[in-house]
Amino acid sequence: MKCPKCKATIDNDSKYCTYCGVLINKDNIEKKENITKEKLLDAFIGNNSEEIKEKSFSLPQVLLGTIYLLYRKMYLYALISLIIFIGSLFLSKYFILIIVIRNIVFAFYFNTIYYNHANNKVNDIMKMSIDDTSKERLCKKKGGTS
Repeated sequence: MKCPKCKATIDNDSKYCTYCGVLINKDNIEKKENITKEKLLDAFIGNNSEEIKEKSFSLPQVLLGTIYLLYRKMYLYALISLIIFIGSLFLSKYFILIIVIRNIVFAFYFNTIYYNHANNKVNDIMKMSIDDTSKERLCKKKGGTS
């Protein structure tokens, strides 16, 4: 098992950490080791995590377009969307049509793209050598909405 303070590997029947001397509370150890990737994903995504995981179409993406990408902290995708928007300005005859098509196409792929984005970010956070409570707090800070 790992020490909750210094993360050193210690014997399972230890009462104290042999490296830092902290008292080992078995209840705290079990709780800290049971955090799952799914829980971190829910913390990263925020309130609508079940909807984003299950649905294949995003109505807010149709209605808000680039603004929704910024709201979800997907800055690279927002930049791509903005480039499409600016590019469509040069085709002024088809401007509205291009924007509507862009929003609808993004809406069909948004939840999948966002879930993959969240999954990659959570994988990076899970690799960090910090305790599970800090990982969950970091997921909430880096993810969610602006």
